[in-house]
Amino acid sequence: LSLLFNINLPVLDAFPPNNIIPKTSTAKSLPFQQQQILDKYHHPLSPGPSSSTATITPQTTKKLLQSKKFSHKSDDSNNNIPSHASLTTKTLLTKIRTITSKNSFVIGMLLAVSLAKTFPTIGIDGGILHPEKIIGKYGVMTIFLLSGLSLKLSELKQALSHHRLNTIVQSTMFVAWPLLIGLPLSGALSRFRVLPPPLADGLLILTTLPTTVNMCIALTSAAGGSVATALCNAVIGNLLGVFVTPALLFRFFGASIEVPLGDMIGKLCGKVLFPVAVGQILRGTRVKDVYEGNKGFFKSLQEFILLG
Repeated sequence: LSLLFNINLPVLDAFPPNNIIPKTSTAKSLPFQQQQILDKYHHPLSPGPSSSTATITPQTTKKLLQSKKFSHKSDDSNNNIPSHASLTTKTLLTKIRTITSKNSFVIGMLLAVSLAKTFPTIGIDGGILHPEKIIGKYGVMTIFLLSGLSLKLSELKQALSHHRLNTIVQSTMFVAWPLLIGLPLSGALSRFRVLPPPLADGLLILTTLPTTVNMCIALTSAAGGSVATALCNAVIGNLLGVFVTPALLFRFFGASIEVPLGDMIGKLCGKVLFPVAVGQILRGTRVKDVYEGNKGFFKSLQEFILLG
C-alpha cells in the first residue's frame, strides 16, 4: 500500500487509530482506496495541510478525488464532468436551434424558391399537387380559420375602432405607394431605359393593388404583430380595392377596365370572412383548448401553407 499510494510512512500510519479522525453523524463510510487517500491528507505525520481533527464529509472526498494529484479511478467515481469542447458544441447547437426557430419562415421561403426553381412542374396549376385547389382555396381558408380561432371578438372590435391607424394603413396602400413611389419609379425606369415600358407600367399597376389577405395575415403573425389589425385592414383594403384600383388605373393610363364586382366580393367572403366567422364560433367549444395547447404547431402550419 505504501508503494501503491507513494506514502513514505510506516505501515501502521496507513491505518490510523479511530481517535485521529473523529466520525460525525453526517459522515458516510468510505471505500478503502478513498480512505487511504484521505488518511494521507489528515494524518498528523503526513505533509498534508490539514490537522488531525478535520471533519471528513462526502463533499471533501469528492474534491480530493477530482484533483489532478490523485488521478486514480476509485470505485465511487461516477461524476462525469463535461469537457470544454462538449460544452462549446452544445452551446453552438443551442444557438443554431434558436436562430432556426426564430427565422423558420425566412429559411422556408429560401427552400421553397429553390425547390420551385429545381422542380418547376410540381407546383404548376393542374400539376400533381394541384396547388390551385389545395393551397389557393383550402389553404387560404385554413389560414383565416386559424386566425379567427386565435382572435378574441374584443380584439377584432378594438382593431376596427382604431380609425386613425386604419386610415394611415389604407392611405399608405392606395395613396403613398402609387403616387409617391409607383409613379415616379416607373417613370424613371422607363425614361432611363432600365426596364422596358410595358414592364415599368406593370410595376405601376402593382402599386395600385391592395394587399393579399393570406400573405398579410401570415407575415404579421410570423413577426409577432397584431393579427386583428392586419385582418381588419386586409378586408377593408380588398373591399376598397374593388373601387379604388380601377379609378387609379384610369387616372394613370386613361383606360377603363371592367371589374367583376360580384365575383370578387364572393371570393372575399368565402375565403376570408366565412372562415373567420367559423373560427369565432369554434372558440366557444373545446377546439379552442386544443388550439391554445398547440399554438406553435398551428403557427407553423400557417407558415407552411403560405410557403406552398
